[in-house]
Amino acid sequence: MGLAVGVALFGGLGAVLRYVLDHLMTSRLGRRLPWGTMTINIIGSGFGGLLVGASLNAGLSSTTEVLVLTGLLGGFTTASTFSYEVAELLRRERYVAGASVAMVTMAVALLAGIVGLALGSA
Repeated sequence: MGLAVGVALFGGLGAVLRYVLDHLMTSRLGRRLPWGTMTINIIGSGFGGLLVGASLNAGLSSTTEVLVLTGLLGGFTTASTFSYEVAELLRRERYVAGASVAMVTMAVALLAGIVGLALGSA
């Protein structure tokens, strides 16, 4: 039960961090493209890879893995907002933008995860 409370607290912190970063990016770059969500998912993938690499290399505790991966990064990253924002671009007939956001986010997030894994494993 204690671990579930920890995941909830870390998840809440991740969600607040996501909100703040998205708000900052939107206020600076506007809403034409979902820059905040793209950046958040890329950062989350990078840190996820870093944590997994560190865990494989140094053997982090399972509690740390659950709190940070499931809690913090689970609350920080967002597949649902990403899907909604891509679908909204497509609904507004911004097909190139929607496809570009989807492909670029996925490719760069995967690359960030790979780089994070390599750095964490070093």
